[in-house]
Amino acid sequence: MRRSLHDTGELIRFNGRNLLLFQMGYRLTAASAYVQLLNAGMRFSLKQAGYSYLTLENGGRVLLCPWTVPVVLALMGVGILLLAVEAAGLTAACWGAAHSFKMPAWQIFTEGLRGTKKQMRRKEFRLFAVAASDFFVMNIFSLYRTLTHVKPVNFVVEEMSGNPLLQGGTFLFVCVSALAAVPSYFVFHGCIIEQKTYADSKRNSIALLKGRAATVTARVMIPQLLVMVTALRAAVEEMADWAEIDVQETKDGVAVVCHDENVSRITGVNRNIKDMTYEEIKSLDAGLWFSKAYKGERIPSLKEVMEYAKGRLNLNIEIKYAGAESRLPQKVSRLVEEYEMEDQCVVTCANLEYLKQIKEENPQIRTGYIIPAAYGAYDRNDAIDIISIRSGFVSGKLVTLAHEAGKSIHAWTVNDKAELERMRVLAVDNVITDAPLLAREILYQQEGTESLLEYLRELLR
Repeated sequence: MRRSLHDTGELIRFNGRNLLLFQMGYRLTAASAYVQLLNAGMRFSLKQAGYSYLTLENGGRVLLCPWTVPVVLALMGVGILLLAVEAAGLTAACWGAAHSFKMPAWQIFTEGLRGTKKQMRRKEFRLFAVAASDFFVMNIFSLYRTLTHVKPVNFVVEEMSGNPLLQGGTFLFVCVSALAAVPSYFVFHGCIIEQKTYADSKRNSIALLKGRAATVTARVMIPQLLVMVTALRAAVEEMADWAEIDVQETKDGVAVVCHDENVSRITGVNRNIKDMTYEEIKSLDAGLWFSKAYKGERIPSLKEVMEYAKGRLNLNIEIKYAGAESRLPQKVSRLVEEYEMEDQCVVTCANLEYLKQIKEENPQIRTGYIIPAAYGAYDRNDAIDIISIRSGFVSGKLVTLAHEAGKSIHAWTVNDKAELERMRVLAVDNVITDAPLLAREILYQQEGTESLLEYLRELLR
């Protein structure tokens, strides 16, 4: 928190004058215009209802007039749009200041317009509700004072203040708005700057409020290639946020969870999964090879794994390539939908066409492109939400470019302390590791790197 306050102060000092000019100019202009529009809308509704005044007696009849509700909704819509432009502009200005770009007041306004227009095209309407909720909570007292001096709105406010039932309803509305506003505190940055969906932005906002720098994915192995439900339990016990699992397809089209294409290592039977039926695979003992303690363990289906993980553990589902004609991407997508785990799963693959098929089936499922290393604008592809890359190829520039394109960076496989420290400094979004306890200890430190010397030391490791 102390570090966050310090950084905020630095941003304000860097571009505080332009931020203040924008705030004052925009609020004075927008508020004056909106109050006039509000007054005109109220008078129009009264006129359509056949009245020139509003009292408690005729209030019900005015409300029942066919024009009243559409006018009220239109006024609310205009107000929310005005708030969204302000929030988007301020978000863009703060991002610019963080990158040493001083944005003038007029550009803050144009960036606000551009960001709001883009979110409307993406139909991220929940973001506008957040803008209204945040404004209401932070400006409740000044809002009350303003509305009590605007006719005929002040009449409605005065009537509400004298009615205990309406007072209670207003208090409840304020409480609900406050509770809704807090978890969504950072969603504007995710939606406006990183171009993420509202759901992903809210998830990141909650993580930031909890002080998290990155999440931890445990590779489901004990300690090498065992991929049974027992390994998932171990991931839960070791407090991993995610578990990475590998999915293949049997001869009869069932999605099963196993790393090896050939099961000889873990069952002693020299056969490929794609050449076996699910019943044949279920009959094999996949635990005895490792230890007698795991005797009787079976290779699970993806369906069984999802039944166990739902509500317990997030899943990074890696689809193994099974040929261009395979329907495995569609089967995985439909299982994610069936268990309503869109917010609890990401689907990754080293084949871009599979990811495109996942997006075609369900655009809400997050997808990750697995690449050992790459060059070019691969991060601009709309079928990719996450770039899953070997940690040795992760750099500050890569993370910055990915985040600007609205993508997340998942680094693999990070098992030693020095590399975990480097990933924390570079602000990757997720690390895939065989040591989730060590990763949590390092990545979830409350205070970031404090000195320039330490920062440079971590980058050069």
